[in-house]
Amino acid sequence: MASLHSNKPRVIVAMLAALSACGTHQAVAQTVTGNKQASMPVTFKLATTCAINRRTAVAFGTINADSLAIGAQGQGDFTMNCTSGVPYFFWVNLGENALDEQRRMKSGPLTSGAHYLPYNLYTDSSRTQAVPNSAGTPGTSGPGSGTGNGLDQTIVLYARIPSYAPTQVMPRGDDYSDRIVVTVTW
Repeated sequence: MASLHSNKPRVIVAMLAALSACGTHQAVAQTVTGNKQASMPVTFKLATTCAINRRTAVAFGTINADSLAIGAQGQGDFTMNCTSGVPYFFWVNLGENALDEQRRMKSGPLTSGAHYLPYNLYTDSSRTQAVPNSAGTPGTSGPGSGTGNGLDQTIVLYARIPSYAPTQVMPRGDDYSDRIVVTVTW
């Protein structure tokens, strides 16, 4: 038979002593430092673009019959901005009152019935290079073509009313106007 005084109480007492010995020491946390680096891309795509920012009316001012006999002149301009290096092409439609391929201004409220005054637009001050009146191809040479520089570029539209011959009927005195649309493609 087993003895009443077994070794079990001694084992329990030894375990308690070992546990209490552990409890008298504090746990020490170890701090570990370091760093990791990773690269990541930063991307941005700037779309090529053009914008027409400002427009000044093509104006002839007040003219008289003598001015019509020699061909009255006027001018206006618009400012556009195209991304640097982008080829562009601008053109101006024939306006609201055109007949065939001729731009015309229409008389205002001072006269009964409609009266028209023809005019032409040019890209040069000598008025020899006609402004294109239909779409073209960006990057080609000639009137309406250019390359953006990332800054505002002012495009002057030079205008002329064709000379009236002495045998032609002069238009009636009135305010004449037309509305044109400038388009830029790139």
